[in-house]
Amino acid sequence: MSVFLKVLKTVTRYVMYVCYCSVMAMMALTVFNVIRRYIIQNPLSGSTEWSQIFLIICMTALAHAVTEGRFVAVDTIVNKFPRPANIAVEIIAGGIAIVFFAVVGSQLLVQGGASMASGETYYVITAPRWPVYFVFGIAFLSCILGTIVYVIERIRNLKPTAPTEKQETGDATEGTDPAKADGTPHQEGVIA
Repeated sequence: MSVFLKVLKTVTRYVMYVCYCSVMAMMALTVFNVIRRYIIQNPLSGSTEWSQIFLIICMTALAHAVTEGRFVAVDTIVNKFPRPANIAVEIIAGGIAIVFFAVVGSQLLVQGGASMASGETYYVITAPRWPVYFVFGIAFLSCILGTIVYVIERIRNLKPTAPTEKQETGDATEGTDPAKADGTPHQEGVIA
């Protein structure tokens, strides 16, 4: 599993570099279009379609976010449960995410196949639409792999761990200032 995870993280990291380039291209296109629109009075034709393509390329970063565990968590709900329940909620949410990614990704691939068969193109730039559908669909399907890895890691965290020596003995000096001989708690910002 660790070799698979390393390969997945490496691939998604390189995809992330493509996303960085896509964001920079989108920004440059927008600046160039604004300059042409207000200085030359002639906007760049097809800039909206190119921006849409660059934005969809940026969506491939979803897989990198999933493999790195960069999720948005609602702490006010999740933190009210004990640790095993937290992990169970995350596993259930991961399962729901896997189903969502599978449905959306497969539908995008089906739409890409239909677009390729019909020869559908963008209106202004006359580029075919099917590569965009395929990239977007593959981005969602790659999120399945990252989510599966995440769920497996959360399941591994359900196993109880052996308590450390400090937990077993209930270390009495925890939270006290070692410089104080009487064992009174240390207080930040207080000069003794």
